Amino acid sequence: MDAQEVRFFEDQFFEKAPGSTTPTPWHQGQPYYEVSGTMCVTWIPLDHVGRDDCLVVAQSHACGQLFTPITFSTQEAKYFVDHKQSPLQDVPDIDGYPERYKILAWEMDPGDIIAFNARTLHCNVGIDPNEESGGCR
Repeated sequence: MDAQEVRFFEDQFFEKAPGSTTPTPWHQGQPYYEVSGTMCVTWIPLDHVGRDDCLVVAQSHACGQLFTPITFSTQEAKYFVDHKQSPLQDVPDIDGYPERYKILAWEMDPGDIIAFNARTLHCNVGIDPNEESGGCR
């Protein structure tokens, strides 16, 4: 990490039922917190997850842009009083233009771990077994 100091910020537990068809939209973790500096996110599944359950956009943290955080259930920007006055931009349409992005995906088992910069765009597809994958949105 080449850091002079490392601090543990928090741990979180997100529960998503196995086989859930609810997608988690493309987002960055850092804009949900009022902190500056470099943050590292680690993700450890407690159940087996397929490749579409763990997607990130390679090098998306390096653009220097923070994107507007949204609620996952309604995909609305509710984290600012006036979204139009926010200094943050909307998340780009990754699913609409996948050829513009290098999307990485992993199949993971319990105990596996990935670590990435909190500014990295990531999502979870939430595939309906009766439909084709339609991206993260």
